[in-house]
Amino acid sequence: MTHDSRAFKPRNIAVAGRELALAWADGHESYLPFDDLRAGCPCSLCRGHRDAPPDPLPVLTAPARGQNEIPDPLPVGG
Repeated sequence: MTHDSRAFKPRNIAVAGRELALAWADGHESYLPFDDLRAGCPCSLCRGHRDAPPDPLPVLTAPARGQNEIPDPLPVGG
């Protein structure tokens, strides 16, 4: 069985309030809250390691819940 790879790519991506809106080729739409995306992120910063003792040379910190933003979503990669 072969799959049409276009069916798994969103045809439109936009920010709708505090959600990432995805419109799929089959007509389905998904709305993903920023905080849920942050909670599902596998990086160490988002997985809770930000609660470790303060780093004297912090490079980056995660925003507090409710403060996440996606200013300009752009598709990248395959």
